[in-house]
Amino acid sequence: MREFGIMCLSSSQVSRATKLLDEELEAWRTRPLGEIRYLFIDARYEKVRIGGVVRDAAVLSAIGIGPDERRRVLGISVALSEAEVHWRAFLESLQSRGMRGVEYVVSDDHAGLRAARRAVFGSAKWQRCQFHLAQNAICYPAVVCPANHERASCAQPESAQAHRR
Repeated sequence: MREFGIMCLSSSQVSRATKLLDEELEAWRTRPLGEIRYLFIDARYEKVRIGGVVRDAAVLSAIGIGPDERRRVLGISVALSEAEVHWRAFLESLQSRGMRGVEYVVSDDHAGLRAARRAVFGSAKWQRCQFHLAQNAICYPAVVCPANHERASCAQPESAQAHRR
């Protein structure tokens, strides 16, 4: 605290500051959203203490771009997993705050997220996040051509010929 120029805080000062932060956070979490054309949704896992036990929890997040072309964080929610029930509740909470007009969704292809996205934004176009696609692709070994044991690409059948040139 001394690093911030604060020598001493009383418990009542901490309580007041916490109350102000709680009020500000609640106002942010419940603010109306309006039209969002592009929606980016993802989750990451963080360690949390629940009932005295430390466990992994999914932090669901949504970032949107509206007609003004500005990017903004729409919401964040902590859930026990990325199951459809958690994703659906999160996405529906965004809709209940007035989010409308979603034309395009970018996300990974997690089964729970996929099902919730289809249920809540069925008419919106979807693109798989290129980062997640690349991360998943490195888990697969290169295809080896059995005839000449050279590395080959499924997408480019002439890659062995191109390599010889």
